[in-house]
Amino acid sequence: MSTRDLALSGGFLFRRDTGGTSAPAQTQQRPILSLLPGEQGAYTENEVAQWLLAPWDEYSADAIVGIQNYYASYLDPRTAKPEALDWVAQWAGYTGPYWDVQWPTEAKRSLISNAFTRVWPQRGSLALLLWLFELFGLSVDIISNTTPFRANVSVAGDNVGGPSSIFHVLLPLTYDRAIEFPLVRKLIALYAPLWVGYTVSYTDSLADVMQAGEVVRS
Repeated sequence: MSTRDLALSGGFLFRRDTGGTSAPAQTQQRPILSLLPGEQGAYTENEVAQWLLAPWDEYSADAIVGIQNYYASYLDPRTAKPEALDWVAQWAGYTGPYWDVQWPTEAKRSLISNAFTRVWPQRGSLALLLWLFELFGLSVDIISNTTPFRANVSVAGDNVGGPSSIFHVLLPLTYDRAIEFPLVRKLIALYAPLWVGYTVSYTDSLADVMQAGEVVRS
């Protein structure tokens, strides 16, 4: 026999399973009617009682299902309703410029799901930047023209950031200046290392930067 506790929600008393087997179909479909007293269904099988409680049972059954599925429908980014993702994103740290309600639903799900395992821990790394470009379906070339200062490798006098530490992001000529171009710039501004400069341009300027360094990703 399953263990059940009584809960009050939305003004209606209903049974919530806390373990064991599922509630009988009659209880799930007619939660109010199933609570009526009587031996051998004296009330539950009464046509008048069934008719009077039908609208309340329908409302209560829907409310119970909604409560039981609340986590999956509103809190779990993998299964939440699309309209709930913008709210859940705030709990994952995405506010202000870090979020756009117009982003694709699947990109939103992935950003929220990976917020504390990838995005924030790896913020400022090339690995995260490449992951973000892939997440949004952006095909770009990243070219670095310098070797930045590294602890235990560089020596005194070497450059520490500054204009000499810069990378170039090259976009296909097919990318729209009003869509992909500003998205790439936004992702770089939010997630690239603060001490490294960058440029964003189209592949027709490839010859201008290829002489300065090597392709990091293509």
